[in-house]
Amino acid sequence: VQHDNLAVVSMSPETASNINGVIGLLDDPKTQRLILQAIGKPTCCIEQLVFRWGTQIASATQLPDVGEWIDPADQRVPSWLKPFNYGPVLIAWDDNGSYGAGVGIKRHGLIGCELAVVTRQQLRGRGLAKHLVAQAARRIREEGNLPMYLHHSNNSASARVAEAVGLSHQNWYVFTLAETRED
Repeated sequence: VQHDNLAVVSMSPETASNINGVIGLLDDPKTQRLILQAIGKPTCCIEQLVFRWGTQIASATQLPDVGEWIDPADQRVPSWLKPFNYGPVLIAWDDNGSYGAGVGIKRHGLIGCELAVVTRQQLRGRGLAKHLVAQAARRIREEGNLPMYLHHSNNSASARVAEAVGLSHQNWYVFTLAETRED
């Protein structure tokens, strides 16, 4: 996690000893290359994610509910939604009653709940993600928890969803190690 040029880096003790001499900003490509070389993964990449959260979530008047809370074991739920540990998942169905978009929630500790959303390609641009994320975030707030949202720093669609819902950019970032570069 990086904030105001300070960072917390989590890794095994064996790996940490290899990067002791690497100094630089995590969002600097040169620093990233040095880290990847130091840990023996030069073909991997370091991806920057924006970490957002919010307590003032868009109301149901602003972004009405469009989804249905269902058990993740339901056979209509896509596989990507099955591993979330919150309980029910939130689904918006298409006109044929098939999966159109969905939100999964992952609990982090006692109060943090991370939201993830995926909309089928043919239904994008209709606001489904905004409505679903707002609906899920309101439920999380009603339970006294904090909704959180991660997205790639170059994903402007996810940034627009988060801003519309009230999950503001606090200048916090998460850097992850990805197996291949997306050049």
